[in-house]
Amino acid sequence: MKMLQVLALLTALGGTSMRAQSVDWQRIVAMRGPQQLAAEPLSAAQRKALEEAIVASNTVWDDCEGDNDWPHAIVVHRVNLGTGHYTLAEAGPGCARGGQGSNGAMWLLRWDAGKPVVIGDLDGWFDVILPQVSGGLHDVAVGWHNSASEYGLSLYRFNGTRYRLVDGTTVRCDDAGSGQCTAVAGTGPKPQDRGSAQH
Repeated sequence: MKMLQVLALLTALGGTSMRAQSVDWQRIVAMRGPQQLAAEPLSAAQRKALEEAIVASNTVWDDCEGDNDWPHAIVVHRVNLGTGHYTLAEAGPGCARGGQGSNGAMWLLRWDAGKPVVIGDLDGWFDVILPQVSGGLHDVAVGWHNSASEYGLSLYRFNGTRYRLVDGTTVRCDDAGSGQCTAVAGTGPKPQDRGSAQH
């Protein structure tokens, strides 16, 4: 009898944990706004180390195969993900950015004793740093431009080693110009669609 009670309790706790992890997409949509990302000045040595770390991570878009110049166009920003030194690196114009320019490859890096380490590879545009913390670092949402009235949102969480895609949705905005945008349940990229990268 006790064993059955324990199993029932574990099942209940597991269900509660899963519900706690559900994503309130509409809340994330409401939090969105222009991102004031501070440019990060790097020394020549730091810049070279950052570019080499990104290239070595082998996470750039396939379109960049054979192009050795794309890392030089990367734009870097300081981001506050948690305790420590973190950098957002965004692809500049070229093979790692879409034709319209709104979607591009991105990387999150942590500086360990002056050495940059890639802890996440993302795609689209950097949307918002969320209050929720996972594995010691803030969750982040990333957007993907689909059309004038629709965009994708992807949620990434840090698992203690790396940022991973955990869920996604599609957001549709009112064509009438009201500015009202609504997350559509059950849409968008899922972890099974993308290991750590979605191109």
